[in-house]
Amino acid sequence: MSIAFFSPVPPTRGTTVALAECTDRREKEEELTIKHGRDEKMKRRTTWTCFLIACLLLAWLSPVGYADSGGAGTDSRININKASVEELVELPRVGQAVAKRIVVFREENGSFKKVEDLKSVRGIGDKVFDQIRPSIRAD
Repeated sequence: MSIAFFSPVPPTRGTTVALAECTDRREKEEELTIKHGRDEKMKRRTTWTCFLIACLLLAWLSPVGYADSGGAGTDSRININKASVEELVELPRVGQAVAKRIVVFREENGSFKKVEDLKSVRGIGDKVFDQIRPSIRAD
């Protein structure tokens, strides 16, 4: 980039050198500004990338979604072979009538061998079973 300097007085040799130095200095400053701007963008991008990776790792390691939310060795799921009507009513989509049918079915046919056997009870279909599956066990 050059600067046009018009003056009625012709420039002397010293003035020309000073103008050239000024032009060189300004070009270097612009170059540093551009480079510094790229460095800042790169730092910002790196920071956000590290932040995103940290968030993904935390989400991956998070214990949310596990059926066992209590301390070590405790199982908060309801045992369908021992639960009373009052305990079964606490399950999602299970009302008083369905809870009674589960207890009657258990008394007539014996213990449930696996939780999937609960589908044999009238009122427990695939949709209801899928909702209560994480909350039940058959011991």
